[in-house]
Amino acid sequence: CIRDRYQRRVHGGYFWQVVEGMSDSERSRLLQFCTGRSRLPARIEILAHASATGDPDATLPVAHTCMFQLELPDYSCPEVLRERLTYAIFNCDAIDTDYNPASGEWAEDEYG
Repeated sequence: CIRDRYQRRVHGGYFWQVVEGMSDSERSRLLQFCTGRSRLPARIEILAHASATGDPDATLPVAHTCMFQLELPDYSCPEVLRERLTYAIFNCDAIDTDYNPASGEWAEDEYG
């Protein structure tokens, strides 16, 4: 279940348009970014994010993995949302419960 406050409050659903255009691998990375896991948890909450710079298009999404939350700025168009979200999900993975610190290895899943 994904609870989506974002779609109703901010520019009418760019998020879902972008997610529908993602590959399975990108969707898996999105889940890892939002939740720290590559498989869907009980609930993900999508919230609006206020830009500290005043320019939402220059701001990356923010994830709170312990709360299964994704904060998205009010991007100007779906293309900017996709660009910023793709950058975040592939470059911001410091917190990830699929990582085993004891072995130093990442858990494998069906997406690699």
